[in-house]
Amino acid sequence: MFKEPMGELCPPAVRRPPVPQVLREALKDHPSLITELQHALNQIELTPTMNKTQRFDLFERATLSLEGRLETFMARAQAELLAANAVGDGIAAAKARDKKALMLRCRGEGHLELIGFFDLRTLPPDTADLHAGAAQG
Repeated sequence: MFKEPMGELCPPAVRRPPVPQVLREALKDHPSLITELQHALNQIELTPTMNKTQRFDLFERATLSLEGRLETFMARAQAELLAANAVGDGIAAAKARDKKALMLRCRGEGHLELIGFFDLRTLPPDTADLHAGAAQG
């Protein structure tokens, strides 16, 4: 047994993806959000026996998990903004706007790091069109 991100124990052959560095840097002033992202990623377990298609499926789960969490963070920031505006708190409203803008900038970030984690430098044949789209974006 060894410790994964967030100190959880897992079998030696199992690896869980870390929050991509680009997101950790962007969210450095919001450590609780990084923790939430890591908890979401801890549901994804990579084992050495997985084939490329299985690893691609896990990559998709990881990216969807991150995007879902970031959408949740944006919704929270929007609620904070509405609450601040309702009571006329300009400082809290500005902070909420900044937080929401940060979440928007974070969307779609970290995919290259996850591709490396899941060892997807070449994708399965049935996903080659997705790889071409990712290279353009």
